[in-house]
Amino acid sequence: MVGILEMRRHYTNYLKGLPHIKEFRAQLVTCTTAQGLEEIPDAVAYQYKDHIFERTMAPMAGKEATANHPERELTCDVPD
Repeated sequence: MVGILEMRRHYTNYLKGLPHIKEFRAQLVTCTTAQGLEEIPDAVAYQYKDHIFERTMAPMAGKEATANHPERELTCDVPD
């Protein structure tokens, strides 16, 4: 249960971009019961079962990040 409660601060990042997610997000970050923390994600999954998720890529780090984008100069040394 402690791990689930510690995870609450990360929910907003995982749910970012979903339409009308505000109510679910509020429930997740304020819920204090184990049953609620099991039921809310199930409700989210049901609500968005037909949603088409857009896959985005995280920004790259290291030399690959600046190879095609010279404006992204790195300020520290990156090992090869």
